[in-house]
Amino acid sequence: MESSILLKTKVSKPMIRNYTIDRPEWIHRVEQGMNFRINMIYAPAGSGKSTLLGQWLYEKKQPYAWLSLDERDNDPRRFWRYMIYSLSCYMIPDLEERLLPLLSNSSMNSITSFIDMFIHELYQVQTPLAMILDDYHFITSSDIHKGICYLIDYLPPHIHLYISSRHTLPFVHIGKWLVRQQLNIIAAGEMAFSEEEVAILCQHTIGYSLPVEIIHKLVQQTEGWIAGIQLALISFQQDEGQYRFSLDFNGKHRNIADYLFYEVWSGFDEELQSFLVQTSILKRMNAELCNQLTGLQDSQCKLHRLQQLTLFLIPLDEEGEWYRYHHLFAEFVQNVLRQSSYTRWISGHQKASQIYIERQWIEEAIDHSLIACNYEQAAQLIDNHVEEWLSKGELDTLLHWFQLFPDDYEFTIALCLIHAFVLGIVDRFEESIALLKRCEQRIQALSSSEKYSNYLGILFLVKTNILFASRDFDEWFAFMHSIQQQIPQNSVFFHFNYNKNEPFVRNTAFGLKGLLSQKTAHVSAEMIRILHQQHGENSLLVQYIMQAVVEGSYERNDLNTCSYWIQKISKNDNYRIVPGLLVPFRLMTVKLKLKEKQYITARTILENTLQLLEDPQYHNWRKHLYAFIAWIDLLEGNIEQSIHVLDSISITSKQRVSLDQSLSFIILARVLIANKEYNTALEILSSIRFLAENEHSTNIECSVIVLQSICTYRKGQIDTAVLLLQQAIELVMSFDYVRTFVDEGAVIYILLQKLSRKKHIINQPAMLKYMTSLLTILEVEGKTPLSFADNHLIEALTPKELDVLKLIHQGHSNQQIADQLGLTIGTIKVYINRIYNKLGVTSRVQALLKSQELELLSGL
Repeated sequence: MESSILLKTKVSKPMIRNYTIDRPEWIHRVEQGMNFRINMIYAPAGSGKSTLLGQWLYEKKQPYAWLSLDERDNDPRRFWRYMIYSLSCYMIPDLEERLLPLLSNSSMNSITSFIDMFIHELYQVQTPLAMILDDYHFITSSDIHKGICYLIDYLPPHIHLYISSRHTLPFVHIGKWLVRQQLNIIAAGEMAFSEEEVAILCQHTIGYSLPVEIIHKLVQQTEGWIAGIQLALISFQQDEGQYRFSLDFNGKHRNIADYLFYEVWSGFDEELQSFLVQTSILKRMNAELCNQLTGLQDSQCKLHRLQQLTLFLIPLDEEGEWYRYHHLFAEFVQNVLRQSSYTRWISGHQKASQIYIERQWIEEAIDHSLIACNYEQAAQLIDNHVEEWLSKGELDTLLHWFQLFPDDYEFTIALCLIHAFVLGIVDRFEESIALLKRCEQRIQALSSSEKYSNYLGILFLVKTNILFASRDFDEWFAFMHSIQQQIPQNSVFFHFNYNKNEPFVRNTAFGLKGLLSQKTAHVSAEMIRILHQQHGENSLLVQYIMQAVVEGSYERNDLNTCSYWIQKISKNDNYRIVPGLLVPFRLMTVKLKLKEKQYITARTILENTLQLLEDPQYHNWRKHLYAFIAWIDLLEGNIEQSIHVLDSISITSKQRVSLDQSLSFIILARVLIANKEYNTALEILSSIRFLAENEHSTNIECSVIVLQSICTYRKGQIDTAVLLLQQAIELVMSFDYVRTFVDEGAVIYILLQKLSRKKHIINQPAMLKYMTSLLTILEVEGKTPLSFADNHLIEALTPKELDVLKLIHQGHSNQQIADQLGLTIGTIKVYINRIYNKLGVTSRVQALLKSQELELLSGL
């Protein structure tokens, strides 16, 4: 559905006309903006903002990314998608493949994380770059305003943002940017044309000079407003130099424009007026499109004539094929059309809609259908193409269209269900549930008709989807037991992709962001049973539910159930097709292998998955897999290799933390803890925790708090470590978390025991019971620490550390130990430091004495 023409006209700078007035002072003013983080250029329509920015780019050969905005760009995902394209077309190749999957994530709460990745990509640009947002006055979305403010605050120093608008910009940080001298403002007065410039323009436009007093009057009346000046000059040509207008008008720009447009309009012949009236409704046009709309064959000649007038027609591409009318002129002519014949206004939009349908420009077709009040056609187009907007995540666009229908318009039941589904995805649950109830009433009224069964099946799917966000389990169970209808296999809800970038399904809204419990497991099992009965086992919905059960059962330590569902998923190769299923499935398989210390098998699984995702479009999925490889390197004691792998995917302590890459940054924190870089690790973990709290991502937040507890324990801040562990337990106790704690091993055992002795815990039987169960599992799995004679607990040595200790006991040097174990001498030094740390000693002699005391080497 994406039109290459539309894309090209939105991300191309405006073409320079055959003749432009040299304005070096203004060009210098714009050039100075490259010393500022943000440049705001605001002036009324027709002031020449776009033209002069384009002129600056041409004259200075300035590298740029240009985006022309319109009303439809108020959908945040659409806005940022075009931002990506504007950079990808000229500056950062393949940017779409890396960022579009992140952008299409179903939750808009992650937009800040996306912008972090966008900023990271900007750091890869090697040259000073001007990013230009033209016609920003069309943007009214508060989410987009917030996103742009965030972008501005963290722009790389060599990236400079230019925003042109008819109005002052609605950014809350303007005062802060001014104080910090980061903001450059160019207002309307600075863009006004002088009498000298107007005299030059007169000579070019009408071929002769005007009297000085007329130029003076013209500049005074228009306040140097270039659109008004150009209109007046065109009027002179038509009025044979009478200059009658100069005494007939005054006022603000809008009044001047209306007056002068009428003056110019009156001078056009009837044939040109008719052409303008018919084509004024088009956002962009070429001769072929105009011919179709008007029924003429000479549209190219008329477009060429209008282009010679220098004001009305603006070229949109270097080939001179595509144009748009100046916004002010289009508004004027559209008003002429509406006032002269509302019937022609409606019929024109309807004809434009049909033309766009033939060209498969569906968004434009819907817009024109709605203006023409052809609601049936608009609704049908939305219904036919809804999967395309859902796949791109442009839900605000869909909701905007729904809002343009009259309140009393009755959508089809199918489209009502889609509307309810979209409302549920964007967390507007009350509206979604209310709409679903109305749908259910309409379905029940169908009684035994043929459509009854089909609609009831779709209703079941929509309720199932909304359930995972609203958590209204009781209502779903009541409905589930009453439904026996066949569920349509081709439903959009059956095949909606719920995961576009998360390494685990439980990180997504579909996976309740970690709030998986016994009750959700029961609900999931029932859903799978019903959908299997309906032969829907191959659908994405069923596959995602099964994957959520795998992850939830592992977390609750129900490993038999986890293995059972892994086997069920693996029997159907469909999971391989969708990275949002493939990567979480393989990572969970790896986690089971790591639990058993089967590092070679785990690594093989990851390498095989990387081979399946070799295409560049899977760049972000591959980063999750490489992060796990770095974790295996760490578990095997190869810290240097772990750091190298993380560096290769741009995960370092110098990078900005983003929630989309939380898995990678958490593994980086583990590496830093192992390397005793505790403060840096805590900084990273604090950043992730803040983002996770804002996103209500319970599982990520809990994992981070547990690592914070371990890190502070390693620093010797025992009381703080115990307090942090308590916070983690309180966060997830009601959701039966087990593995997030148990997988961390003996250090958690130590902290649990210390916490269990706290007086305030003794009086909390539920928490004490929960902690006791965790301690029991740790003991069963052999993840308890060794005990000193003085009852001081330490963390158990790993098998590799015991091997190193044994060779130390035999008197080998560091180099000899490295040679025997096939490791670098640097890695051996790290192992020895970790052994010293765990034993609480500072030398080889002390380590050997302590190991004898604890009988660590007996039996080796």
